[in-house]
Formats: sequence, structure tokens, C-alpha cells
Amino acid sequence: MSYLPHFSHIYIEENARTYPITERITARFAKATQIPISNYKEVFNRPRQSWEHQKHSLKLILAVRNDAFLYPGSSFVPNFDHARFFYTTPVLNCLYGCEYCYLQGMFPSANLVAFVNDDDFLKAATEQISPQAPAYLCISYDTDLLALEDLFGYCKRYIEYARANPHVTLEIRTKSANIEALKDITPVPNVILAWTISPEHVISRY
Repeated sequence: MSYLPHFSHIYIEENARTYPITERITARFAKATQIPISNYKEVFNRPRQSWEHQKHSLKLILAVRNDAFLYPGSSFVPNFDHARFFYTTPVLNCLYGCEYCYLQGMFPSANLVAFVNDDDFLKAATEQISPQAPAYLCISYDTDLLALEDLFGYCKRYIEYARANPHVTLEIRTKSANIEALKDITPVPNVILAWTISPEHVISRY
């Protein structure tokens, strides 16, 4: 079976059209078919989708998130002993297809949703996290943002946010080798880049 290349089609919410991220993405994928939609859920949440087939030909959905910018983190997830732990979801789904990943059963679609109103995400973080109420914030929770950094630039934006707000401990979880995307950024002590590193005997066997 043959598949179209990734991002051959881009679904764009009507109210997402004028955001800088949308303009950058549509310019980069100038040959992609653009499909206007009123709400990302009408594409992302529709029934009877095939996750396996979609994974071979990912489509991109550009949307505006209106609420639920921060979620409380699970007590079962490492949080470096911070009393207040949040995660945020600027992107839903991932480029990778790790067979053990919970995302395969979490969403009805394998396609990627990118929320283009990143200012609203940062504003919500500022409202919840302050010098009087410091917190741990994971930004790459339901995706791999570093793998997508060349498209969206979210990691750089959040790192600069953490630089200006030392009461935030920012974590970027990734399996990506795309560290080149961040090479020009001065390291920030309250930003943690977290990789999954397997022990040598696991690497050798699998």
C-alpha cells in the first residue's frame, strides 16, 4: 500500500488562520492541501479512524485552544520532589510510534494537533505559577516537542519563559536527537532536558 507523505494535508481552524505559527507552517508546506474547519475535534475525534494507517501518512491540524491550558501532573510520574506539578499540551500526538506508548490508545487519531495560540498557554502558566507558588512544568507530555522543534519552535519559547521565571522548573521529555535545534540557546538552570536512556544490555539485545 502506498501513502501520501506526512503533512500532505493541513486542517486549519478558521480562528487559527492569522497566527504566526500557522503562517510559518503553511509557508513551509506550501504544496500541502489546506482544508478549513471550524473545530479540530470534528477531524481529530471523528469515529472509525485507523491509527495504524494514519501513522504512515500523518496529517496536521492547526487549532486554537480556548481552555484547559494546564493540567495537574500524576503522582506516579517523576516530578523531582516538587509539591506542585503541572503539564501542558501545546501539541497532541507524536511523530514517533513507540509500541509501548500510551498515546496509541489515548486518542482516536494518529494525526497531530498543534495549538497555535502559545501566548495563551504561557499566560495560563504565569497565572498558576509564581515566586510564592513555584512549580514543576512538563511541556512535552503528550508529544515529543523537541522532535517538532523545527516546525513550531515551542521549546525555545518555553525555555526563554523559564529563563525569565526562575520559580518554574521546566522539563522537556524527548527521545529526539534534535539537540541542534537548541544549540544556540544559553543553558538555563531551571530547564531539564530528559531523555530515556536504556541500560547497555537492553541496547545490545533489542
